[in-house]
Amino acid sequence: MLSADDAATCSTFLDDLPDELAGLESAEVSPADAPARAWGDGLVVTCGVEEPPAFRELIAPSCDEIVGIGWFFPPQQLGREDGPVTGTTIGYRPRVELEVPEGYRGGTSFAVLSALAAPIEEHLDLVQRCR
Repeated sequence: MLSADDAATCSTFLDDLPDELAGLESAEVSPADAPARAWGDGLVVTCGVEEPPAFRELIAPSCDEIVGIGWFFPPQQLGREDGPVTGTTIGYRPRVELEVPEGYRGGTSFAVLSALAAPIEEHLDLVQRCR
């Protein structure tokens, strides 16, 4: 459950995201009141998520800095070329999760991560840099 402050931050962040993202048109999210936005066929940005379980399970978790934003991607998802991948901002609060369907991996996912950088920096609080 989001705190009132996090809910307000997430609302402002999500409202600032474009209707078209990396060439993908905006889509409906379910439920409609979820703190999320969607584009294309299954690409979803959710604000206010918990730390990913896979991050906690690693002895020495790391993150990948993409356009200045630290993202955690579960190693088992990155270790294969097919299937969806889920990235989570690690150093920002509230956290943001990006669900990328298999068909959007590669160039589209990088374009999305790049487009999310400025709104993340503008609206969310940096609490720790990627290490």
